[in-house]
Amino acid sequence: MRKTVSKVSGFTLVELMVVVAIIGILAAVAIPQYSKYQSRARQSEAKIALSAIYTGEQSFVIENNTYTACLNQIGAANDTNSRRHYTYGFANAIANGATCGPATPAACNNFIYLPNGTAQTACATGANTTHMAANVKIDAGASLQPETSLAASAMNASTFTAQAVGNIASGGVNVYDSWTINQGNLLQNGAPGF
Repeated sequence: MRKTVSKVSGFTLVELMVVVAIIGILAAVAIPQYSKYQSRARQSEAKIALSAIYTGEQSFVIENNTYTACLNQIGAANDTNSRRHYTYGFANAIANGATCGPATPAACNNFIYLPNGTAQTACATGANTTHMAANVKIDAGASLQPETSLAASAMNASTFTAQAVGNIASGGVNVYDSWTINQGNLLQNGAPGF
């Protein structure tokens, strides 16, 4: 009886090494691009928050003939339990500036402006009032932005510039992304953070 021997085929070591090298090259290109994609997606949070501030300010100025730094009074304050990567709104020093009010200069953190010589009604200075603070880290190396980082925010009775600042980069990089919006609905990315 004759025994037939079948030829066993498979991959050689060289072929496997070529496949591993190709996968490595693809990963080296794809991972940084994916990180950039994630950072760009996180920027939508700043745009949405600033658009809410803009809409609230436009409604407020129609009724009161002045802008206000009270986010919770213009409906721009978000749920405090939501994930946020940005601090946005107005710095407390800006909110307390005596440049708002329909008739006489008053603090911008007021939301009910009364006749001259009468006490105005102010929102409390701090988170959920003049600004919303970020409450989540991208990764262990990223630090949250305090309200003092809202240095580009500005306000008076007839103009405002609201700001959003956050760390949206991956890998522990402390480079902050900064956005502003003003009374003319001009949305700008002053410092891309990735």
